[in-house]
Amino acid sequence: MGYADAAILETLTYSVIGTTVVLQGLSSPFVARRLGLERRSRATWLLIGDPWIAMRLHRTLRQCGAPTLVFATAGVAGEDGVTEDPLEPESITDPRVADAEAVLAVSGDPEMNDRICSAWSDVVGSAACYRWDSPDVGPRVAGRALWPDAPGPAEVRARTEAGTLAIDAVEVGTSHDTTRFGPALRPLLGVDEGHISIIADEAPADVQSMLVLRQRIQGLGGLMRDALILDKQNVSFEEVLEALLDVAARSVPDLEVKTSLAEILEREHSMPTAIGAGVCIPHFYHGSAAQSMAFLALVPSGLAAQGHEVQGHQVQGHEVQGHEVQGHDGEPVRLVFLVISPADHATAHLTSLSAIAQLARDRGLLNTLLHQRTRGRLLTLLRERE
Repeated sequence: MGYADAAILETLTYSVIGTTVVLQGLSSPFVARRLGLERRSRATWLLIGDPWIAMRLHRTLRQCGAPTLVFATAGVAGEDGVTEDPLEPESITDPRVADAEAVLAVSGDPEMNDRICSAWSDVVGSAACYRWDSPDVGPRVAGRALWPDAPGPAEVRARTEAGTLAIDAVEVGTSHDTTRFGPALRPLLGVDEGHISIIADEAPADVQSMLVLRQRIQGLGGLMRDALILDKQNVSFEEVLEALLDVAARSVPDLEVKTSLAEILEREHSMPTAIGAGVCIPHFYHGSAAQSMAFLALVPSGLAAQGHEVQGHQVQGHEVQGHEVQGHDGEPVRLVFLVISPADHATAHLTSLSAIAQLARDRGLLNTLLHQRTRGRLLTLLRERE
């Protein structure tokens, strides 16, 4: 078209393209890491062994957002499984296997776990082959043994089917919340942004969620109905009970708050229900209760001290004497569980009281509860033990 030096435009265009491609290519990994957008080249864990255990681990880890694959028979593995022979990794053509970061052998047979780890050591590396055996199994040929203090896959399956144990996913929460992890809530694997990490003993606070072995407490399932927090000073036992009864009245038809309050306070005078560790379990029967239910009040500052010399007072015409609200250990009461059961349901009532008493033996859980500031989180933490 007659423009002078037009050829320079072609050179300039290619120079700009080449420069930007080089600069972006070199800088994009750094920028992706800073923005938290980098995808790990290998992230999938392969779960091989007992299909029952493998599928429960798989579903729980998927809940946490972690990629896993299960080797199981057709119909058991589902869409997220592989049905080919896991002992012949070189013949597996499933493209998802190419993304494997680690292998976890979960067979109840130690010899089978040996074979699994041996077969996959050349694929993911011997350091990334793990095995979960029973605690009494000694050193094996291949694979890195995990969780020697935890029950093995066979025992976990038996106890889960019996209803005393569960494989579950839990949110870690704050640094205070990690104190609830221990024998009753044993962490196995942590998950953070889709990446799986092994938890040897203490629960780290730098992961979002965890796969845990959770001991279930008989009678706790469906028991906890509601909770409240009374975050003020000098809260009396009577105030706490009245607040709990107001909440319970929404679930129990015909519950007379003042009458029930007087009944509980009168019984507390002769049979205190503070059991120590800062826990109190006032309880009674009511004809309109459909089933046993519990309501929790958290009083972070502790109940106001009430000695034996407190003068009696009137509650809707009933004379109620002052009483001690501390447990035998002298620790001030901070957690009040109000239990209500249907009339003539003594067995269910005692089971409910026993369930809460078992909770009270877990000092790590109690410490975690004391640091909560929302009723929703209180209920979530309690229901982790159902």
